[in-house]
Amino acid sequence: MQSRRLFSTAAVLSLALLGSLAHADQISISFIQDGPVAPGGSVDFSVDLTNNTSGTLFLNGSSAVGAFPLSVDDFKFFIFLFANRPVSLNAGNSLNNIDALTVMVDSSAIPGAFGGDFKVTGGASETSSDLLGSGDFQVDVTAGRAAVPEPALLWLTGLGLASICFWKRRGHFR
Repeated sequence: MQSRRLFSTAAVLSLALLGSLAHADQISISFIQDGPVAPGGSVDFSVDLTNNTSGTLFLNGSSAVGAFPLSVDDFKFFIFLFANRPVSLNAGNSLNNIDALTVMVDSSAIPGAFGGDFKVTGGASETSSDLLGSGDFQVDVTAGRAAVPEPALLWLTGLGLASICFWKRRGHFR
């Protein structure tokens, strides 16, 4: 009897723990990238947000991170939230094409795909700060243009080498 009660208590606690881990995003996030970016450049992302719940949700904040060579700025999303306060999203509705992120790519980046994460916070009230949804974005870094020296620099370098040869022939260098 004692072991049966212990077993059922453990089962209930396990189900409660698994239920809290199996959390579906209340907001789905889709990213729209302006295009590929070269090392040292930046690219903007817009987002589409959709409320997946049966109630109204208030959007109150965000956070964004990216791994090297990316640095992410979500200030545009903050400005959108601040300028349109309070921002709410009714059940099943979407907010489309919201300027959200600027991603800067380090100048030492090699071509490839690099990722980051964007999170939206809020909840059932204007002061809630629960995680409503998160989404992964990808930045496609293209090969950057090779640095081409200016013609004046080439001309000055050639003039300098010619001067050294001239001075050496005249015997000024020993």
